[in-house]
Order: sequence, then structure tokens, then C-alpha cells
Amino acid sequence: MTICWDRETAVSVEEMQAFDRWAVKMGLSPLVLMENAGRAVALAAGGILPPGEKARVAIFAGSGNNGGDGFVAGRYLRNRGIKTDIFLLSPEAYLKNEARTNFGILTNLKISCHRLENQSVRQKVLKNLKDYDLIIDALLGTGFKKPIKGNLLAVIKAINQAGRPVIAVDIPSGMDGNTGEVFPLAVKAGETITMAAAKKGFLNPAARDYLGEVKIADLGIAFRRAGG
Repeated sequence: MTICWDRETAVSVEEMQAFDRWAVKMGLSPLVLMENAGRAVALAAGGILPPGEKARVAIFAGSGNNGGDGFVAGRYLRNRGIKTDIFLLSPEAYLKNEARTNFGILTNLKISCHRLENQSVRQKVLKNLKDYDLIIDALLGTGFKKPIKGNLLAVIKAINQAGRPVIAVDIPSGMDGNTGEVFPLAVKAGETITMAAAKKGFLNPAARDYLGEVKIADLGIAFRRAGG
């Protein structure tokens, strides 16, 4: 999964969005791209978790594609018999497109997602994060540009304070994909499994405190820039 990258191969958020559109034009459906992304995250998790089926994983999922990748990863981990709790930050009605489809697959398989809208439930979950062997951050993608606040801020703070290994899906939540700046806080990951290509924001020296080791996931089609 690891591919060497540098300033020349890192891409902007806009270039990545153009690549996604091109991949779909080539015949890879968005669901296939999400499946490949989520499987890559699950494989990375397997390299961190202790052997056996007693490992516990917490996946925090947002309502967009990043959350959808987390749903797929959770399904693969559960297939392996790993105790996996999926925590949905936003109401189910906010789920979009392929993320909604993959949430439906979890529902059909009777894999439950815990909703964190209830304050008492959220506080209990965040208090007990130290009990997990791994936390997967699938909250926000590269397109997020707003300041982190409210429940989202509380979740990111709790993840960072849990003292557990963390995998970020595509980019640590709260980081700008183009600049590497944070809004005003981001998840501090031990590994970032980024999709198809490293992002330009990763070149910011300040981003290293949040990224950990960057691994590039193969989505089933080689990255190319528009017009390339």
C-alpha cells in the first residue's frame, strides 16, 4: 500500500476531485471506489491490531464519502470477527449518496451504528475510548473548510486524548487538504491512509504532527492529472 511520494506527486483537493470524476467516466462506479478505499483502511487496521478476535475498534463516521469509507472498513473488520463499534456523528438523514448505500448494507447485515446525537451517550462513548485497541477517524474528508466546533470538536479532542492508535481515512479530520492547516484542531493519527495520491497539504511541515505515517491506497485505477 505504501507508495513513495514527494512535492511532484502530491495533488490538490481539486485535482483529486477531477480524478474521481475521470475514474467514474472510465467505468469505475463511486461504490467500487468506496469499496476499495474502505478495504484498504481495514487492511491497514489489521496491521495494527493485536492477533486474535478480542481486539476492539472504534470507527467515527461523518455523513459524506469519508464516513462511507469508514462503513466499508467496519464491515470488513466485522467479517473478520473483530469487535467493531461504528459511531455516527450526524443524524442518519444527513448521509449522502454512496455513504447512505453502505450504511444500508450495514443495516441489512444487522451491524449496528451508534448515534452520537444524544449528549449522555456521546459523553459515555468518549469517556471510554481508552478501552479500544484502535480508533479510525472517518469523520471529515479533504473538502472540509469550516472551523471545527461543537460536538465535532469534542469528538476530535477525545480521540486525541485517548492515547490509542489512530488511523485517519484519507486525511486527519480538521486538516485542510491543500494547505495542511487545521481548523483549529485536527485528529492526530499514527497512520493516514490516503486515497490514490498524497495531498498537497501533507507537504506543510506542521501537518506532520497530525498525519503520522502516510500510506497511499490503491483504488483500482492509477491516479492521473486532468489532461494527463
